[in-house]
Amino acid sequence: MVTNAGEFVVAVYGDDTTTPEDEGASLNEDLVFVVWDASEAVEITLTNAMFIQKDAFGKPQIDTIPPKYLGNNEIRGMGISIANNSPKISLIENQHTIIDHPISIPFQLTDIEGGQLAISVSSSHTSLILPENISFTGTNITSDGSNYTIQAALMPEDITMIIQPVSGQSGDAMLTLTIDDNGTIVEKAFAYSVLTPFTEDENIVLPGVEKGSVAFGDYDNDGDLDILILDGQ
Repeated sequence: MVTNAGEFVVAVYGDDTTTPEDEGASLNEDLVFVVWDASEAVEITLTNAMFIQKDAFGKPQIDTIPPKYLGNNEIRGMGISIANNSPKISLIENQHTIIDHPISIPFQLTDIEGGQLAISVSSSHTSLILPENISFTGTNITSDGSNYTIQAALMPEDITMIIQPVSGQSGDAMLTLTIDDNGTIVEKAFAYSVLTPFTEDENIVLPGVEKGSVAFGDYDNDGDLDILILDGQ
């Protein structure tokens, strides 16, 4: 007997969950409880921390955690506590790009319970970064053109966030990535800078070497191009 039976479906196995229809449970064997939560559309295998020893429906509480199969005529009561564990976002370093250049930022999202998660981003400087100019790609991501969701599958999900700054704008913004797991909110903030490109000054004069010569080469053998200025005086 289960309370809220319209929301939860409970399956009970012996400790080998791969052969429930053949094996059945042996006397004193640990039982495995798998709960289908219809409200969240997720299947959860109960861990020891989720069992509560309590009398229920007039029956005495379970003797052990995990519960054991005590025989066909033995009935015990118990409670179940299924907490919604928060999703985990991997580290996202502060980012920078130059004017008019998009940037792709890889990160991982993990939800040990699985299920559907909503992904969004807010910007502290919408003249520089508009939320609608931020998109996400990944194996299990879907979008209606503006809203992004991911169907997490109990393991780390590889996601790429693509940010296109507003054309012609430079500056700094704080971006906040938000994951909504059916009301459980997780956020990750990082700094995002759009830099002006390098500029070139022509016809400059370096005192003391304006009559010298210039030779380019990798003089320190570090793989970078160096400049050698020889004084012509």
